[in-house]
Amino acid sequence: MARRHPSRHGAFRLEVADQDLGASNEIVDTHFEPYVTRRPGGTGLGLSIVRRIAVAHDWDAGSEPDHKGGSVFGIDGIRNA
Repeated sequence: MARRHPSRHGAFRLEVADQDLGASNEIVDTHFEPYVTRRPGGTGLGLSIVRRIAVAHDWDAGSEPDHKGGSVFGIDGIRNA
């Protein structure tokens, strides 16, 4: 599920909720680094690419646990062109 709402930075924040198990405690601090994954057959490149795109546009990318389970991944600082 994706949500778009006002950002802490006076712009917009895009969030994507993972309703699976979420990020495991072993990789929560490193899951935006390349090749970090817990999914069998996964490459671990998806979130590192998201972070590179966010940085290139001067946005912030991060994650936090979802109170319903899973994780919420967000890109913050998106401005209307």
